[in-house]
Amino acid sequence: MVLERDTDLRRTVGHGMHLTDAAMTALQETMPADWIRRLHALAQDSGRGAGYAVRDHRGRLLAEDLPLDSPTGVATDRLTLRLLLTAGLGESLRLGAQVVGYEHRPGGRVAALMHDGNDREVDVLVAADGVGSSIARGLAARATSSPTALVGVAGRTQIRNLGPEARARFSTGATIVLGPGGYGLHGGQHRPLDQDVVATFTDRPLHAEPMYVWGAVMLDWVQTAALADASGNALQEALAAQLRDRAWTPGLVAMVEAADADSLTSFRFYAAPSYAAGIAPWAPGVVTALGDAVHAMPPTGGQGASTAIRDAHVLVGELADAAAGRSSIVAAVDRYEQQMREYASQVVATFRRPSTWTVAAQRGGRWLPSPRETSLASAAVTWAQRARPEPLSV
Repeated sequence: MVLERDTDLRRTVGHGMHLTDAAMTALQETMPADWIRRLHALAQDSGRGAGYAVRDHRGRLLAEDLPLDSPTGVATDRLTLRLLLTAGLGESLRLGAQVVGYEHRPGGRVAALMHDGNDREVDVLVAADGVGSSIARGLAARATSSPTALVGVAGRTQIRNLGPEARARFSTGATIVLGPGGYGLHGGQHRPLDQDVVATFTDRPLHAEPMYVWGAVMLDWVQTAALADASGNALQEALAAQLRDRAWTPGLVAMVEAADADSLTSFRFYAAPSYAAGIAPWAPGVVTALGDAVHAMPPTGGQGASTAIRDAHVLVGELADAAAGRSSIVAAVDRYEQQMREYASQVVATFRRPSTWTVAAQRGGRWLPSPRETSLASAAVTWAQRARPEPLSV
């Protein structure tokens, strides 16, 4: 049974994402072959075929045709993956089901305590409710992640809504834009999805037109704090105003102004400890957690979803042994958590690095960045550190 607090699966935080080879292996060993074929049919290649370009906030080209270091895996978006994963769950998926806590019951079972009072008793409870999970916090007796001093905004813009200047500023592949004061914008062009494939898992069109999927990153401080709590038109207007106030050229601001306001989401960046003992710091039992609920990581690495998929794959394998009588449930959860701590802490350590670089640079720190990165967002952070402190002269 999947207890989903959202009532609309099309409302999701963030947009573009990359599934690593490890995540794809997990999916191939878990999902039907037809499901894998549909995922590949809907894949994107933004920033990987033609490379990406870098511009300053006035729209001037700083570099072009730069490659990313990880051409393998599958590029997609969060909404497509979410709808694909939930298709076919039927009555096993309960929308609008808000879990507020848990309670151990006789016989080694556990109850998910529901907001509506209709508690659910189960054999194993797995928290997958993201940063701030009440279940994971209860297990750890503290928050499982901490803020990284960055805030992001993600959105989608139909290309037909952009004027000539905006189209000229953004490449047909992917683009990074750097501005003074630590403001940056990164994104890639996504082709329309095959609606015949889409119709096999949802009854409404999905990404039927070419669009630009983008994200903005900035320091989380007094001038940007309100963005993290805004949404829709208010968020769109506030972000556009921030960029205009910092002398961004209208052709670049247009990417935000022409976006689908309902697609805009904002979020603070959180990260879990980057050492194994700091992740899932509790004794094994019939309650556990996966994904951002237990090991949040900056979205600049694009590895959060892939690591969560790996978590689910490992946990399912261990619980299958318990179901077959070869292990107890607690022992199965223990083996999962031991494995998860090791690989998740390594991923968090790797992708905390770009976030640390961003904050250090804006506070006067100095470092020499690697010339290549593994995701467009990570590359944007690296380029932000290389940018000159003053705008280039015309």
